[in-house]
Parts: sequence; structure tokens; C-alpha cells
Amino acid sequence: MLEHQPLSNGLFNFGMVIAMDDANNPGFVLIQISLLVIQHLHFSFPAFFGSFQEIGLLNTLPTKILYMLFSDLNLSNQLLKTISGLGYEKPTPIQEQAIPVILRGKDIFGCAQTGTGKTAAFALPMLQMLHAANPVKRRIHALILAPTRELAIQIDNNFAEYGKGMRLNHTVIYGGVSQTNQVKALQKGTDILTATPGRLLDLIHQGYINLKGIEFFVLDEADRMLDMGFIHDVKKIIALLPAKRQTLFFSATITPDVKRLSESLLTDAV
Repeated sequence: MLEHQPLSNGLFNFGMVIAMDDANNPGFVLIQISLLVIQHLHFSFPAFFGSFQEIGLLNTLPTKILYMLFSDLNLSNQLLKTISGLGYEKPTPIQEQAIPVILRGKDIFGCAQTGTGKTAAFALPMLQMLHAANPVKRRIHALILAPTRELAIQIDNNFAEYGKGMRLNHTVIYGGVSQTNQVKALQKGTDILTATPGRLLDLIHQGYINLKGIEFFVLDEADRMLDMGFIHDVKKIIALLPAKRQTLFFSATITPDVKRLSESLLTDAV
């Protein structure tokens, strides 16, 4: 499970390497500080490095701070250029942990709050893999299930931003509005479908959607989905998915119900 939670004060997550020169003398110290610490502990850099001063490390050795970059995550040059244009500089912890795992074709259980860059964590690797596969058109290859139409629209907008120039079609469907335009979009063919449970089941029952070609299934905000009473709809949708698929499961909290649902969906998940 990929868990993204704040660390408690004093538990610094870092790695340290002493580099030696030709004379086997220490040349510099590399301190790699997890973005988890930087973004959530909000600790004072002077206070942090002061602890190293006390033991004499920084008094004699120059120091370099290293951060994980998107280019370290095996993303394509096309995606790197796109997200750079969107102002993305460094991956968040959930992106840093999830993207390489998804690119390896593994199921994941990601524990992350809204606003942590979760959508990019699954959208970027999915776009890369679908684009590389040049999928058959007029068939849905990826399904993202979201609890609310606001979240569904946001996710679809993100796919639009990240997938520019990839020739992958994306559609979002949700209740509370006429289904006419949504059906027209589906009839043109879509590779990536983001949906709320109720409208998805309605259009499946009307014969507009077939889930037999799904290769990626994302269940986003699973805990909220269950809190809103969608468990039976979610189970009906899961029953229509092919057994062979990659499942990406995200939840802000881990309750017994969430854990049971994840165990029914995931295979050898990280």
C-alpha cells in the first residue's frame, strides 16, 4: 500500500551518503529529504540543519539537497514537456510513489487526501501506457469511477490537460443533467471514461456502454464513495469488468469497509 500521511515531528525521512574523493576522504554529504517532510511538517530548514551543525557534519563539508524530479519517474518526454508547461516542477509524495509502480503494471492501494496531486499520480502513467499501446478506437480502455460530478469533471479536465497531442479521446458522464450530450460523446468513441456510479449504470443498462474492454480501472475516493451509499452500485460495476485489468484504488482513509473492498478488487497490490 502506498500511504501518504504526515510524519510526526522529529521523525525526519532522509537518506545520507558520504562521497569519497580519490584520497578516500569525505568530499560532500548528500541529504535527500522526502517531499513528505517538506510539504507536511513545515519544519524550519535552519533548525533542521542546526542538528547537523551540532555534530560537526556541516561545519566541514559542503552540502547538496536533492529532490526527486518528474524526469526520474520514467515518464515520456512528451508528458514531461506537457506537465512542465503546466508549471509542474517536483512530484508530490503520492506521485513519486505511485507513477513508477503503475508503469510496471501493478495494482495499487494509494492512501492520499484530496489536493495531494492524486489525479496526476494515476492519469500520467495511464496516458503514457495507452498512448504507447495505440489502442483500438471506439472502445473504452480506462474507467475512472468518482463519487461526485464535481470530482468527475475535474478528473476529466486533468486528462484533457495532460493528454494534449496524444489522440486519446476522453469523456465524462454524471447525473443531474440530460444524458443527450454524454451519449453523443460516447457514440463517437472514447478511450478514457470518467463517471459517477449512477449515471454509468443507467447508460450501461441502456446499451450505450460496454465495459468488456477495460484495461485500467480507477476507484477514486473509495471511502467517500462508501459514505455516500454507493457500495451496491460499485459492486454491480465491478462485476461487469474483465478479470484481467489493472486496478488503481485510492482512499483518504482506511476503514474496515474500505479494506474489505480493496481486498476484493486488488491483486498483489503495492
